[in-house]
Amino acid sequence: MMNGKQKFYFLLDAIVDANEITPSGRPLIIDPLRALNKNFSEQELSFMFIKLAEDKKVLKLIKAPQRVKSELEELDPYDFADDGCWHVELLPSFNRYFLEVQHESEYQDFTGKKPPTQAKTTLNRKSLEKIWTMMQEIENKRGITSIRDDISIQMVHMSKVKDERQAQDASDERVNILRKLENDDNAIKDVRIPNNFHEFVYLKVTDKFSQTYKEYEEAYKKSAKEYQEQMQPVGVSHNDLSLLHPDIFAKCQSLFEKAEYAEAVAKSFRVVKDRLRELTGLEKASDAFGNTGIHIKGASAQNVDADFNQGVKFLAMAIDMFRNEKSHTSDAKIDDPHRAYEYLALSSLAMNLLDQAEIKKS
Repeated sequence: MMNGKQKFYFLLDAIVDANEITPSGRPLIIDPLRALNKNFSEQELSFMFIKLAEDKKVLKLIKAPQRVKSELEELDPYDFADDGCWHVELLPSFNRYFLEVQHESEYQDFTGKKPPTQAKTTLNRKSLEKIWTMMQEIENKRGITSIRDDISIQMVHMSKVKDERQAQDASDERVNILRKLENDDNAIKDVRIPNNFHEFVYLKVTDKFSQTYKEYEEAYKKSAKEYQEQMQPVGVSHNDLSLLHPDIFAKCQSLFEKAEYAEAVAKSFRVVKDRLRELTGLEKASDAFGNTGIHIKGASAQNVDADFNQGVKFLAMAIDMFRNEKSHTSDAKIDDPHRAYEYLALSSLAMNLLDQAEIKKS
């Protein structure tokens, strides 16, 4: 005697068997008497098909035996007489759902079957980046949306495309990503794609979204790191101080090579402050960029010159704040050479920009 879960497994196997012999584009025909060996009552079978159609959303019910129609909502009838069988159409999400069932220990114990080994598709860095970007969009909206409400994201970010053709290409690409997340990863569900790419996509997340989010985050970061390593010029180390501003290199190299990373970083911040004092007589960035007339040349266009100079000001102020934060403890907590190099690169950028400084007379 099978229990309820075992009957469910038996039905799924019967559906898969029917799918193997059914021509493409035709509905599957499940005979309760032959395919299911009379193992189900009519009510049990009705409930199981309803669960697969409405709860799991992995198949569509097309026709039910006339004797159980009362258990179901209206179905689209065929134009031929009742044959006593169930007629169903599998949805794209069925394969993913059945693969998950095959990994259940109860299924394996009941059927004696092991789940198929599937070679996982290796996605390239750009594909991972696009999927990860969309998952971040969904995650950001999820944080401000009730768990019962739909999440909405833009079909296309129109500010990132030049014309209608690019918008259509971007729309097609995002639809493919959404379908992958829905059908392959089972991370989202109930996806509604708009007809107009100026509108919004509506969807819900599944209980697997968080795990899938984490997996793509790790895969993308790993891929990005590998790409950076591949792109590193031959003969150049990851932390090559010779690429930095000459003053940073001259005053910080020996400290860095002795693994005195906190001291090297503090020295680089001091170099920036000294340069500001040389230019303006003031070493605090907020004061130096106040009314001293300092102006940094190098903006990409005249109409963004003010933005460019504000950016340099805030960079110098950030260095002030980092220096202040690290000077208030004997342990600056910089024991990673790469993180130390990043701080040195920040100071180097500030120095290169300050090299373009001029003092304008008011």
